[in-house]
Amino acid sequence: MKLIFALLGTALASPQALGIGACCIEYFDGPGCFETDAKDCALQGGEYYGDGSSCEADAPDCVLAYGACCYESVECFETDEFDCFSLGGEFFGPNSTCDDVPECAIVFGACCYDGSDCFETDQDDCSWSGGEFIGANTTCSQDAPWCVEYYGSCCFGQYCEYPVSESNCEGDGGVFWFDPCELLDDVEKCVASFGACCLGGEECLLDVPPNECNSMGGDYFGDNSMDCGDNCPELGACCIGFDCVLLSSWECQLSGGENWEPGACFPGICGAPKCPADLNEDGVVNFTDLAFVLSGWNLNADGDTNGDGVTDFDDLQLILSFWGEC
Repeated sequence: MKLIFALLGTALASPQALGIGACCIEYFDGPGCFETDAKDCALQGGEYYGDGSSCEADAPDCVLAYGACCYESVECFETDEFDCFSLGGEFFGPNSTCDDVPECAIVFGACCYDGSDCFETDQDDCSWSGGEFIGANTTCSQDAPWCVEYYGSCCFGQYCEYPVSESNCEGDGGVFWFDPCELLDDVEKCVASFGACCLGGEECLLDVPPNECNSMGGDYFGDNSMDCGDNCPELGACCIGFDCVLLSSWECQLSGGENWEPGACFPGICGAPKCPADLNEDGVVNFTDLAFVLSGWNLNADGDTNGDGVTDFDDLQLILSFWGEC
């Protein structure tokens, strides 16, 4: 008896007994199927497939089909046919996947820019960057080695610099090697040079390569030199006109300076102009100098006649007191 009631309950609860079936409705973006009763389906303007019917079994054409969609030949994604067409893509059929259309994918490869800079990207990005696309699935190292900027040692006789790009080395007349300078122990290749470097002020550095000494503004005393001897002079204050510059005594003489003395520069060491109010140094204090003061008033030191770093009333007084020929 229990079995009979169970079977009866199952039959009464079935979609057919309940009057439920597949209902297909055409929406603005394509067909759609759901299961309901005939009355509800009719109220929504759908097509009823009968009691006990299902969307998958009886209305497969009413179910949105998903598949591969190729957009602009470079991007693939899976969606329904209507959505693919609305985006301007190409639909490859129901149940298709992007694996079925490998030609629709962003292809990366080597991109050579300016003949010396290589990076890997897609063709569109390469073109946008102004580069040359070498080809799909290419790499810089294997397919465009001529477009890779290499760095290593550059030898000029027995003088070595590192790191230097290959193009710069050859452009300067050097010989390029991938190894660092310290590994080039073969004299026929290149030997890194070191020596004493004078930076002035009696400061002498040892074991300095000539290029580094020159970059610091020093004097290089030759390969394998161990000291600067008496050739690393003391720096001092050198007056060139009313300007003070730190130079050695002989550099001061060569520069036309005078009154050299050891030590640092300080205000007034080189004296003051005969006519401090003559800002344009034309020998006359007039409206031109006054204009400097007015234009720089509280803004800058263009009209600073007394050297306090500010253009103000004190400078105006100095202009008036020196008015006329100096």
